[in-house]
Amino acid sequence: MFSHIEDAVEYFLRDSPEEDVKEARKCLELVKFGMANTLITFNGKYWEYGGDVNVYDKGLTIGGYESAWFADLCC
Repeated sequence: MFSHIEDAVEYFLRDSPEEDVKEARKCLELVKFGMANTLITFNGKYWEYGGDVNVYDKGLTIGGYESAWFADLCC
């Protein structure tokens, strides 16, 4: 879930300089946007991954560009 990703990133940034923290938070916003707007195709139709679920409750997509790295970060 995005909330776990955000918690993990904040944990690893706990001793980082403020400039790095700000940059990482900007990147998290981009990831959050991507996770909130992932489209999946099935039988020629497009579907929004997770539908109306809040982005903080959505999980990583299989094959999503950020999925492998964040799976390692959070586990």
